[in-house]
Amino acid sequence: MSRLKLFLAPLLFMGLMVACNNSADPGSVGEPEQAEIIVESESNENSSIKLASVYTIIPEESVARFELDEEILSANTGWGAWSHITVKGDTDQVFGDIVFDAGDLANARFDSIRINADTFYTVEFWRKRAIQNDILETGTYPFITFDPTELRNMPADVEVGEEVTFQIDGDLTIREISLPQTFEVTAMLNSADEIVGSASTVVTRESYELEIPRIPPHVQNIEDEVELYIDFVARSENSN
Repeated sequence: MSRLKLFLAPLLFMGLMVACNNSADPGSVGEPEQAEIIVESESNENSSIKLASVYTIIPEESVARFELDEEILSANTGWGAWSHITVKGDTDQVFGDIVFDAGDLANARFDSIRINADTFYTVEFWRKRAIQNDILETGTYPFITFDPTELRNMPADVEVGEEVTFQIDGDLTIREISLPQTFEVTAMLNSADEIVGSASTVVTRESYELEIPRIPPHVQNIEDEVELYIDFVARSENSN
């Protein structure tokens, strides 16, 4: 199996939580140059693969989601009375780019990741309406953003097709409140043209002042901790 040389491994994954643009149209980043990465095979013969400068997250194959637990008091909701359920919401409207500098890989950059919170889907219509109007106020604050500041615990080396884990620190903004947050990331270079990965963190409703209306009244004991996940597939234009 091919192994990326030590000095390039951290740079490859530095961009995993990266620049994205302000809408579903990521915008133009220009014609990417390609960085040549040397790969050493088990037979000690060197070959090279071409890594593109820009990898774009594919919304149709990616998802951002949240989960939290609550208690249902009434059987009229379709759940049994006194049921403990896990509320889930998801959207494929997550945007970002992984960007490399072909002239100097040390200049790999990342900016914001943006999630269109207005498009979160939940099974119950009344819950989706409460998220949009009362909890996240998506008419005023349509996007949840994460601005990375530091990557930690990068592996010493990585094999193509091997999963690696690390942490990325940054500022998570929900509505008008920005707080430091750390995502646990698992990522893998599938090929020269594709990167796949997932990231997760836990926030509290109290920290972000997310008040959930007691509507309908048969919902109570809503968990304060909210689990956030981003599963992404990013490809270069060379894959088209």
